[in-house]
Amino acid sequence: MVIPEICEKYGIGATKVMHKELIGLKREVIRFVIISVLPEPVCSEIRALSEELCNMSGSKTALSYPPHITIRTGALVPFQKVDGYIEGFKSHVYGFVSKKIEKDLLKTDRLVFTEYHDKGERKNMIAYFMRKSPWLKVLNKTLDQYRDFKKTPKKEFIPHISLAYDDLDDKKLSELKRYIGSKMDKFGKRFSFYLPKVSLYYKSDEGIWKEYYTISLGD
Repeated sequence: MVIPEICEKYGIGATKVMHKELIGLKREVIRFVIISVLPEPVCSEIRALSEELCNMSGSKTALSYPPHITIRTGALVPFQKVDGYIEGFKSHVYGFVSKKIEKDLLKTDRLVFTEYHDKGERKNMIAYFMRKSPWLKVLNKTLDQYRDFKKTPKKEFIPHISLAYDDLDDKKLSELKRYIGSKMDKFGKRFSFYLPKVSLYYKSDEGIWKEYYTISLGD
């Protein structure tokens, strides 16, 4: 469905493919992130662990995404610039794929209880940090060169899989740390997998991240 007032506002022709899922958002700037969603069955296993921690602590932020590795910091894209942003994203991903770099088997290294800073605010995180991967490092470097509408400056790339973060205060972190310590047969498991794809996700008005555009990273 093409909405006339949207077309008129942004100068979009009626024959142009519309970004239907973006039109209803209550904002003119779309927030995207570049992530790689984990393959099954690892994705479901990680999700179950996150849900278990959420049920105990009320920390829900990690559940607003599917389990994933963040490949590059996000972008704030004006609605009328989304087409161009997608084309740039495609160009960089296909440029990486064309190099035909042999995929690494990615492996989790350890479960970490740590802190980070977001806009000057200290926050807590529980996450599986990944072992070093030359393939993943090149993928990050390739996409980090795509600077259009980039949300934040480049930071050190530390690939990880979050179980809980953001809405996790010090008391909740301590409680979950004790709980996980008693369940290391479950939470201490090491995971290994190949990443199948890289995706753009956008943030909905409800705070849920939804898949918008995905590209296969090949076999």
